[in-house]
Amino acid sequence: MEGNYNCIGDATHTAANGFIGGGQCNGVFRDLAAVVGGCQNSAHSCMSFIGGGGVNNIFIKSDCSFLGGGSLNGIGDSSVSPVNFATESFLGGGSMNCIDAVGANTKFGVIGGGQSNTVCAGTNHSSIFSGKGNTVSGSCSAILGGFNNNDNGLANVGIFGNNINNPLNMAANTFHVNSLIMQNIPAVNAVTYAPLVSGQLYTIIAAPGFTARPVYIK
Repeated sequence: MEGNYNCIGDATHTAANGFIGGGQCNGVFRDLAAVVGGCQNSAHSCMSFIGGGGVNNIFIKSDCSFLGGGSLNGIGDSSVSPVNFATESFLGGGSMNCIDAVGANTKFGVIGGGQSNTVCAGTNHSSIFSGKGNTVSGSCSAILGGFNNNDNGLANVGIFGNNINNPLNMAANTFHVNSLIMQNIPAVNAVTYAPLVSGQLYTIIAAPGFTARPVYIK
C-alpha cells in the first residue's frame, strides 16, 4: 500500500487481499477489492475496482463492479443502512454519475461517462453512454447521449437527443430521437424486391416466420 492516509480494512472487515496502489485518503473495506489511486475513493464491495479520480464510491453489496475514475460517482446503495445491491456494474468516469440501488436491486448497469447521469434502482441490463442529466429506469434500455433524457421506465428503449422525456410521446421497444436522417438505404424491398420510393414509410411484407417491419426511406 502506497500513498498517504490510505486504509485497508476496518474494525469488522479485514479486507483480505485488498489493494491500494497510491493516492491519498483512499479505503478498501472488502476482500479482493482494489483502489489504484486518486483521493477519497472507497471500495466497500468484494472484487470491486476503482481506478482513480476523487470521492468515488462503490458501496456495500456491489460486488464485481468497476468504477474507472472521475469525481463524485457512485455504484450501489448509498443509504445509511444499505440492504440492496448493484452487482456487476460499470461506471467509466465523468462526474456525479450514479448506478443506484437504494430501495431495489440493480444488476449489470453501465454508465460510460458524462455528468449527473443515473441508472435507477431496480433497473437491470441498462446503460447511459454519455451526456448530462439523463435517467434510465427501464430494463434493457439505453441512452446513447444528449441532455435531459428519460426513458420513463419503459423497457427496451433507445434514446439519443435532448429533452426526450415525455411519456405520452414514448413507447417501449422503440428508438427515440429528435430527428433522423438515414442514408444509403437499399433501393429495393429486401423481402419482396419491389422498388422503394425515397421519402416514404413502408411496412415490409412478412416472410414466413417473420413479422412485418417498418422502414423509413429517405
